[in-house]
Amino acid sequence: MIPDMFNLHKHFTVSLFFIFTVTMLGATSSHAGLYLKPRVGVTTPVKGGDPYYSLGASAGYQWVRLFGTEVTYTRLVGYGSNSNGNTYRAQGVFTVPVGIITPFATAGVGYFDLDTPGYDSQVVTIVGGGISLSKILFFTASIGADYIIVADDQRDYIEPYIALGVSF
Repeated sequence: MIPDMFNLHKHFTVSLFFIFTVTMLGATSSHAGLYLKPRVGVTTPVKGGDPYYSLGASAGYQWVRLFGTEVTYTRLVGYGSNSNGNTYRAQGVFTVPVGIITPFATAGVGYFDLDTPGYDSQVVTIVGGGISLSKILFFTASIGADYIIVADDQRDYIEPYIALGVSF
């Protein structure tokens, strides 16, 4: 039996309309989008020691209302006896938007690298959280803290920070 061309055309048109509508809703969703947040903070060893000043930036994408991903680079500027260093991170960001206030939690992995001769990069696990004040025009302000667990070292770090950024 040959399919009815009218029904085939109708199903094709409805399918195209559905795909177009879903695509446009995703493109105009207020929750999806790219963001860039320069950040500043202090990275302090949990078991005592001199802190590092941290300067960096996060770039991320909010995929759906409750979840996004981001990558973060921070330059660690040593204070006291500490040498300088870097952290490179990739993490998931779990959000619960409540108006313009958005509590968030993060979890991810990365590298902790000091400029000290003989010090190898260390794999780290990062967990954190904070609060963002978002979508004021296209600006975002965040305050948060990350707990950095160094895999092969006995030192863990806590890093409170503030970030001001833009959402696209």
